[in-house]
This record gives sequence, C-alpha cells and structure tokens, in this order.
Amino acid sequence: FPSHDRCVCCNKPMKPEQVKYMVHMTTDWLMIDTDDSNLIDNSQGLFPVGSECKKHLPKEFVFKV
Repeated sequence: FPSHDRCVCCNKPMKPEQVKYMVHMTTDWLMIDTDDSNLIDNSQGLFPVGSECKKHLPKEFVFKV
C-alpha cells in the first residue's frame, strides 16, 4: 500500500517540501484525470508523485498541490 511520503510511481521517499504534484487513483489502481474525489465512486484519493515520474505522465493526470 502506498505511503503519502513516497512517490506512488517509483516508491522513492519524498520530504514534505518535495510533494508538489499529486495523482488521483481508484481502488482498481487506475489513474484518473480529475482531482475531485466526489465524482468517482471508487476513489482512493490523491497520492504524491515525484518530479521525475511526473515527466512520464500525461499532464491531464497530474495535479499541482
């Protein structure tokens, strides 16, 4: 299970000041392109993603903190 102090993609530790971007995950571990948890029945919420991993994701799936 992912931690909120690690990148959800690569699991590298992140300091609180490094958490600048988040991705929204469902309970099926699908990344979705909205940050509104109320719109998704099986939302797990937002998880941090590191700046290097962010470069490999479509921009519509990454949300600035």
